[in-house]
Amino acid sequence: PSGPLQSRAQALAQLRAVAEFFRQTEPHSPVAYLADKAASWGEQPLHVWLKTVVKDAAALSHVDELLGIERKGDAEG
Repeated sequence: PSGPLQSRAQALAQLRAVAEFFRQTEPHSPVAYLADKAASWGEQPLHVWLKTVVKDAAALSHVDELLGIERKGDAEG
């Protein structure tokens, strides 16, 4: 696409296009995996993303408290 990105959806699609480019041209490169992961994370709400990347329950609880996130009924943390 030409010109500046106009939407979030367009930006995430561009990340996926970058991932596909690197999959085809440099299959050994980590860029494809990272661009796909960034696009996937971009579709997640912050609290879901935090639970994905913060594995320490105490740290996650502290971040939740700072951000005012309540995990009602969430037995996993």
